[in-house]
Amino acid sequence: MLRRVDVRGPDECWEWQGRRHSHGYGLLGRAYVHRLVYELATGESPRGWVVRHHCDNPPCVNPAHLAIGTPADNSRDMASRERGSHRRGLDVAEVLALHDAGVRTGRIAELLGCTYEPIKRILRRNGRSLFGVGRPHRQFCKLGHPMAGANLMVIGQRREYRCRLCASIAGKARWAARKAREG
Repeated sequence: MLRRVDVRGPDECWEWQGRRHSHGYGLLGRAYVHRLVYELATGESPRGWVVRHHCDNPPCVNPAHLAIGTPADNSRDMASRERGSHRRGLDVAEVLALHDAGVRTGRIAELLGCTYEPIKRILRRNGRSLFGVGRPHRQFCKLGHPMAGANLMVIGQRREYRCRLCASIAGKARWAARKAREG
């Protein structure tokens, strides 16, 4: 396990170089590496507890940077460091304006420098769908037809947007192909 750790000075972060979770935490099999390191370093099992990073660096496994705590402690840490969904200063009006302009949820998070979760939460709390209800993501289809007005078809619960002209052309092509097969 240690060969996958970039060990540095005692006060520096020791980053895990192996496989990582999407949030940056090191993984060894299904286990989080920082939890394994905490248990090896202290002899205490962190079951039922959260192993927190004082350095706020998810891939860090330096035992000096790890501490055990409750989920509430972890949430307070996140809020005090303006991390995750606790990021302060996230302008709801700006998020909604970007969404209504057709910007995808992941791109909004990237533009505002936060994770996907708080954007998703803001959209849901304000009656917006993550799939762009009210406005298509594109202004024109692949063939250049406008995706607006009578030419816009909204299909299914996920509110999938389609070009009516392209759907008509495709339908006529299928009909012609079937007629040709029938002879």
